[in-house]
Amino acid sequence: FVSSIFSPVRPKSAAPNDIAVDTPSLDDQSAFALEGFPAASPLLLAKLHEYQEIAARGQAIDGVMSSDQNQLFAVREGLGAQKTTPLERVTIDIVASLFSFILEDEQIPPILRVHIGRLQIPFLKAAMLAPDLLRQEDHPARQLLNRMGSLAIGVDASEPIGRALGDEIARLSGRILIEFNEDTEIFSTCLHELDNFIARQLRHADTETASSIEEIEQDEASARLLDDSSDALRLLLSPLPIDARIVDFVMLTWVRVLTSTMDGNGNGTGSDAGSSPATLSTRQACALLPNLLWSVQDKNADERSVLLRLLPGLIKDLKSGMEMIGLPADQSTQALDNLFDMHSRILRGTMAVDNGDRMSLEQFQQHFSVLPSQLDGMQADAGIDDTAALPARQPGIAGEEADLRPEHESDWLAAVKVGTSIERWAEVDYKPGRLVWASMNRTLFMFKMEMDSKPVVYSAASLTKALRESSVRLIEYASVFDRAVESLLIETENIEPRPA
Repeated sequence: FVSSIFSPVRPKSAAPNDIAVDTPSLDDQSAFALEGFPAASPLLLAKLHEYQEIAARGQAIDGVMSSDQNQLFAVREGLGAQKTTPLERVTIDIVASLFSFILEDEQIPPILRVHIGRLQIPFLKAAMLAPDLLRQEDHPARQLLNRMGSLAIGVDASEPIGRALGDEIARLSGRILIEFNEDTEIFSTCLHELDNFIARQLRHADTETASSIEEIEQDEASARLLDDSSDALRLLLSPLPIDARIVDFVMLTWVRVLTSTMDGNGNGTGSDAGSSPATLSTRQACALLPNLLWSVQDKNADERSVLLRLLPGLIKDLKSGMEMIGLPADQSTQALDNLFDMHSRILRGTMAVDNGDRMSLEQFQQHFSVLPSQLDGMQADAGIDDTAALPARQPGIAGEEADLRPEHESDWLAAVKVGTSIERWAEVDYKPGRLVWASMNRTLFMFKMEMDSKPVVYSAASLTKALRESSVRLIEYASVFDRAVESLLIETENIEPRPA
């Protein structure tokens, strides 16, 4: 029966048959197996709210006990059999037993166990409000309890991060004691605040970690911009009859110039005037494209005159763009030689390339007029500050080269959250560490190992592989709630049934 409390709803035929004297009746158990616990009565909820107010004042429900001990068995006695149904008393007993194990969980430092233990009455009330809470892994009250327990593992409560975490858990527990009435959304809100808190604390724990995270975020945002810009250019180029050499130049070289103007190496979308020889704005880099593509299209005499006037500025901007991205001299020279060859033949009227339906310069410019606004949207989505310089290096990725594209999150990574404690194999033994940062799409994970100032970065694929092969392993084998359930089930299995 106890096991079924934490299991998905089962058919009536699966309800237990051997009932101990102090458990609910067979009818109650059958109803539970089909429907779960019934909602608590308003009278019971009002009484629990009174107990919660007592706990919020830092007082114990039972005067014999201290306020940091398990209060729920005293709650059960205070309510009495007259005010509760058999299943309500089972709920109280189960939650009380779970918190007994949580308050003795040796993986959590004692002072942090006390702060987490302050949630016992709100958690019980949430279980009464949501009868299937004990079955719902995604219930916000369970998620908050588990998150607090997970963050507490491996923390030295005497260190600054341990003290800060203890203060935050105490603050959130106190807030719930004061504010929680019947809306369990407060647990979700506090979980969000806890996640934000630990992300800030770990990100700025030291200068090396903060600078490494900033660098890799810039690199990831730049890679995302490059992918998105390539996709936009590919769509614009696909219907045009353009020489393959120019298409390659745009897709392999000029797209990097566009990205560079957005991520900080250029002037962004600011002023287009007064650029230095090695600097272009995003709009200048966009405006060059229709001019470039038109320039390699066969022309009549009037158009050749326009091309002669256009070429000096076009070549100057091309050189500036290639300098901005540090294109090797041989590649830059090859690109300019290709253009010189095509332009020479066009000006002599001997262009041999079949351009198909020719477009005017105005038509090219109209075709590419949407590109600046598309790039502005991509820049906003990437979250790039166009005043910040792109770092010259990318942090090394453990195990393999980084794959910055979003990928499906495997089951192996589901439990890996910022603040998760891990052990990593280092030559002869495992060394403890903690996840201090994960990228927005969870494609990159940065760990800080104890006694090592340099962070370690994994891609999603390499971390999955490391977890599968146990070169990285989680210190917490199960959540604090699941560990308590496991201990409870072991104890119930050891109880000898009373004779009928």
